[in-house]
Amino acid sequence: MYHILKNWQAKTNDACLLSFDNAKIQATADLTTLYDPLHPNDPEYAIQLAGLGKKLDLPAYSHDLNRPIEHIFGTMKHRIREELYTKSWKYKNATKLQTLVWEQFHNNLPATQVQEDIKGLPLLWDVLRTPAGVTFLDANDKVAVGTGGDWPNAEYR
Repeated sequence: MYHILKNWQAKTNDACLLSFDNAKIQATADLTTLYDPLHPNDPEYAIQLAGLGKKLDLPAYSHDLNRPIEHIFGTMKHRIREELYTKSWKYKNATKLQTLVWEQFHNNLPATQVQEDIKGLPLLWDVLRTPAGVTFLDANDKVAVGTGGDWPNAEYR
């Protein structure tokens, strides 16, 4: 994880926000700094996370916040399976299969789908963090209803 985030910062010069898939871990994990495993106590190798170390308290059930990556993986798995079902003869060894996976993830990402997922995340966050049944106005002055961390309506997913 350290090396992935280090490369991200080098390319974008931007702070990172790290989100675990398990809200119980997030409640106790220190998400302010990530250290190089080879230099665990050296600040020179530290990555500051979450925009200067701010921590977001996630609702108890926040699975939909990971939808951009879930949609990417779902799409890529479908494409890889389709290729394997129709041309399995081409992938007789692990190297050829690894090449297929690499090519799918590097050349065929569903960019439009990801952008739409990301645009909806702020409203989804508000719906999840607002107590269940409490109404509020979204950024477009439309009434939305909080779920208190439970499943949001399909409209927000």
